[in-house]
Amino acid sequence: MKTIHVLLIRHCETEENVKTRHLNETLQSLRRRRLPTWEQASNALLMAAYDANSKVTDLGRRQIVDMSMTLQEVGFWKSFAFDRCAYSPLDRTKDTCLGIVPPAFHDKCQPLDLLREIELYENLLPSRLQARIHRVQQWLIDQHQHQNGDTVVLVGHSRFFHKMVGGPAYMWNCDVCQSAFVYDPLTRVGNWNTPVLLFRSPLALAHPVDSIFAALGLQPTVPAVGHAAHHDDDEHDSDTAREHRRKEREAQRHANFRKRREEASALGDT
Repeated sequence: MKTIHVLLIRHCETEENVKTRHLNETLQSLRRRRLPTWEQASNALLMAAYDANSKVTDLGRRQIVDMSMTLQEVGFWKSFAFDRCAYSPLDRTKDTCLGIVPPAFHDKCQPLDLLREIELYENLLPSRLQARIHRVQQWLIDQHQHQNGDTVVLVGHSRFFHKMVGGPAYMWNCDVCQSAFVYDPLTRVGNWNTPVLLFRSPLALAHPVDSIFAALGLQPTVPAVGHAAHHDDDEHDSDTAREHRRKEREAQRHANFRKRREEASALGDT
């Protein structure tokens, strides 16, 4: 059996994520027998105008910067050497990939249409989705056999990763998870190990599907491995309170990063 180590990164927040979050808040208000605000209701109605290539929000861009700084701070890319990186061809995944992966490694990054978001017909015909997942796995095997390496980075969409790899929950914005695909080189058939959450930005928000199901009372929101407790409060607070808390965390993260950089610079001067 052969093993391919795979790093999974979900894209940052988009305008569609915001609309879905407002739909979630509208459902929560109705469950509590309260009228939703005009902003919540109007944004929920905008869900009918779905944009497959939704634009990145200001918060999404901050999530990218925050995760990039986090990985630099811990020297992640020095210890995690990868051979190939593929991203879904949509703008949000390309921006996330090229924003988080250091420029020195951009020559290893390429768009891969097989990683695109799950489409409506694939929800109706699961066999079509499974066929695409199989093609992704064959692509991974090809990379493994021809690149003389065993580590690949995939930047894409939480629902697709969840269907392909499994795991206890959907990924949050800019989550960085690790899994492994173990396959038989003769049959080219294999299985995925349960993904493990490595890094989560304090600016990240839960996946809209988890939030909506929780709002409907259909199932509880299941946190991924390593889920930080402070996110639980965010789900029930106002937009203003959430944004204030995010800015506080972001400022602290930037202060820590600057301190580490200054310490490293001082050591280099001695």
